[in-house]
Amino acid sequence: MMMSMRGLAIAAVLALAPVVASAATVKTGIFAAVTPPVIFANGSELGTVSESKNDTFANQTATFVAGENLNGITISVTINPYLTVTPSSPTLSNSIALSYSLNGGATTPITITKFGAVGGATIENFIMATNDVFRFFVNGVAGKSGNTVTLNVLAPAVPLPAAGLLLLGGIAGLASARRKKRAATTA
Repeated sequence: MMMSMRGLAIAAVLALAPVVASAATVKTGIFAAVTPPVIFANGSELGTVSESKNDTFANQTATFVAGENLNGITISVTINPYLTVTPSSPTLSNSIALSYSLNGGATTPITITKFGAVGGATIENFIMATNDVFRFFVNGVAGKSGNTVTLNVLAPAVPLPAAGLLLLGGIAGLASARRKKRAATTA
């Protein structure tokens, strides 16, 4: 229910984005958060930042904190539209650059791949320790039709096979102790 309400709110903002974006940067979700959200296993965060035509993405930042050790985080980004210079349309390009840093360290650039009129990037199997801080940056100039950058962070559920094996081992140990106690009392 919470995810559907969040999705509905983001959709409503994106529907109004062309009207509002002509005057200013529009931010939702993780980009608009005053306090960085804390992500736990099986959690997610979503956010967008939009600029109108030829406006600048001036170091737009999305930040989140790991609430526990997280393995296998997927961070995906979509840029819509993502237009590049071609001989037939030399003025439709945008110059958006994506990067991230962990715990205030060096900034790492993210390569954008073009899929039709959309650009995207994915960081898979990212690992964070408890209280690590991830910062995502958007810089550059929006194209002639403006741009919306969507960031989606997914932390997988904690795998429980090891806990299940420990539980089964504990139950087997109790059963064995019970059998030994019965054998001792009947002898």
